[in-house]
This record gives sequence, C-alpha cells and structure tokens, in this order.
Amino acid sequence: MANAALRQFNPRLLELARENSDATFDFLGAVVKARNIRTIEELWSTARPGSRQVQELTNQGRRVDKNADFVSQSASRIGCGK
Repeated sequence: MANAALRQFNPRLLELARENSDATFDFLGAVVKARNIRTIEELWSTARPGSRQVQELTNQGRRVDKNADFVSQSASRIGCGK
C-alpha cells in the first residue's frame, strides 16, 4: 500500500516541478524580450503575490501536502515508521 502511494506521489512531484519550471521560464522569457527597464519593472511587479507564478507555487504546495498526507496515512496503515 505504501509503495503504491509512493509510486503515485513521485510522478506528481515531477509534474509539479515541470509546471513550476514552465512558469519560471515563461517569466524569464518575457524579461529577456523586454525592450526597456520599465517593462522589466512591470513584469517584476506581476511576480508578486497574486501573480501566476506565485499562485502556481501555492497550488503546488497544497497538492504536495495533500499527496504527502496520503502517503503517510498509507504507510501508517501497514505499520511503516513505527
């Protein structure tokens, strides 16, 4: 049971890392394409709370926490960690 939970959890972690990387590269791509410092300042201001990157990281943290709880509960059921 715990092994099955871990097998489900690991791909989800990879998915979260990919989503975070994609959001980061999207942001950096926009910075690189900026034509002036004002545009960069505007992009940077959107990276504050409420931005896509921050929202994505918050959502990812919640999903990791939920999945970690599932793995922990599965391990407890079969007596791991005692």
